[in-house]
Amino acid sequence: MHHYTQEALDRLDDRIVEAEKKLGEALLSMGSGAEADNNTWHDNPAFEQAKTDVDQATGQLAKLRELRRNAIVVERTNSANVEVGSTVTFVDADGDELTVAIGGHFVARTEHRSEDVMEISTSSPIGAALLHRQEGDEVQYVTPSGKQHSVTILEVM
Repeated sequence: MHHYTQEALDRLDDRIVEAEKKLGEALLSMGSGAEADNNTWHDNPAFEQAKTDVDQATGQLAKLRELRRNAIVVERTNSANVEVGSTVTFVDADGDELTVAIGGHFVARTEHRSEDVMEISTSSPIGAALLHRQEGDEVQYVTPSGKQHSVTILEVM
């Protein structure tokens, strides 16, 4: 199960629609590729490329639909803990301050947040590390490149 704000769930739904369109276009292209070579698929580069595109689009759509089936919409509870929907300000080891919005598995900008607030996913290393933490907590996380980072939470809104 993945937790989403309503905005993030709407973004996931948009991505599903986009993936469905991409699949439809790939299927049309596959038909056109077969027609271009008198309905043969053997040694037909256009058809082979279209088939690859259909396979990729089908796989992406299946993954997105699985995420949607397992989606849980959460409302911000005004908890002192970082949760989906929270806006968090923290300072890193270099003294740089950053404010981020925790947006669930997929992120979506909402109108009440400013352009200065970067939205991050709970599936990102820092997003996962910040969840359920509080103001004053020192949080450590490791990036995909293997670099260790440490931040201190200044404010949870």
